[in-house]
Amino acid sequence: MAVGLPENISLSQWRKYPDPVKNILGTLYRTYLTVYLKTHCKIKYRKEKAPINPLKIIWINPQNVEKIVKHRNIEQVKDPFKPVIVDGDWDQKHTHSLHKNHTYTSLKKRFENHAKWEETKLYKKEKQKINRGKSMYGCKNIKDLEKVCKRIDQLYNNIKDQGYKTQKQLNQITRVHEKEYIDYYLNNLNEVIIDIDRKGELLLHDGRHRLTIAKILDLEKIPIRILIRHRKWQEKRNQAIQNPETLPEKLKQHPDIQYLFNLGDQTLC
Repeated sequence: MAVGLPENISLSQWRKYPDPVKNILGTLYRTYLTVYLKTHCKIKYRKEKAPINPLKIIWINPQNVEKIVKHRNIEQVKDPFKPVIVDGDWDQKHTHSLHKNHTYTSLKKRFENHAKWEETKLYKKEKQKINRGKSMYGCKNIKDLEKVCKRIDQLYNNIKDQGYKTQKQLNQITRVHEKEYIDYYLNNLNEVIIDIDRKGELLLHDGRHRLTIAKILDLEKIPIRILIRHRKWQEKRNQAIQNPETLPEKLKQHPDIQYLFNLGDQTLC
């Protein structure tokens, strides 16, 4: 997920750095991204009436997310940090049911039916990918895959026992040696990522494990960050700023519009 970093920092070598170096690099990287993204959005979207805030955290009901975006098919998306406004039919052509996604069905089977990981589609597919050298999790062998499964178990248990915490809260309590990737230092930028289609429907971009667990546990709200907005949806947001009285009441309650009416809410962090 790291952007603008040498490979030896953003990938496996990260784990070999001493803790003080990790803290310095992680803090510097977060500061760099924050400044870069604020500047980028301020310039690129200066004509938009409704601001595009790259670090804005919005709380949504995870039960309202029913589809997932095949974002690799959307050429305007260059990385998971810079928000984009995209016209066209991407929201119809490159989306599919979240409930049919193998990560979703596997976690449901694991945590609701108490199945062994070996019985899940996630485990079986990942095992095949390891043999082809194309592991989604970067696993090189079955032992690595078992570690991934244990981390997902731990994530589920932590959320179940302690509640859903923001990445900033987790960053404050997670010990340095447990931060396996530099992304752990990114706070807001490491939240679940959501895209929004032309009608305002929430679409999952990234963060399948956390969102699925939130749905399984029937949580009422989780923090998310928005990456892709359909151009027609952005026009609704602009309308909320320019002519709010013409906006349907239902849209005024949308989490990506509601906060716009609070003129004091211009927080970037």
